[in-house]
Amino acid sequence: MKLEFLNDLSDGGKYGEVISDNLIRLYDFDCAEARMLMQLIQENLLNKRNNLDLNEIHFIEALNCKLQLKVSTLNTGIVHLENDQFVCLMNAESYKHMVSNIEPFTEGELNGFNWLDDLVDNDNQIDFLFSPGGGW
Repeated sequence: MKLEFLNDLSDGGKYGEVISDNLIRLYDFDCAEARMLMQLIQENLLNKRNNLDLNEIHFIEALNCKLQLKVSTLNTGIVHLENDQFVCLMNAESYKHMVSNIEPFTEGELNGFNWLDDLVDNDNQIDFLFSPGGGW
């Protein structure tokens, strides 16, 4: 599984049909890795309310960013802190929804993609993509 930040996907507005200008994507994974990630989110964020640093997980290769998932009363999604550091601030309901968006990829369905932050309140955010092939 790879973790990557993509920015300025519209090339400064040149491509208007781009859904998101900035996103972090988790891609290039198999069913076992999707299942392990789903379990880590369930155990750490939902059960224990601990933060989860995706770049420190042994099966995730962080290409150009570090992302920490954090349960919060805020539901703002991914925020750029500094340099290559990002944090995802979502409430428990949004993390439960994230788990349900990962689940189809744990059972052999490695086509398509899901947005992992589609319940957040902030429209001006960095989107969070989960896609085995990397596309959307």
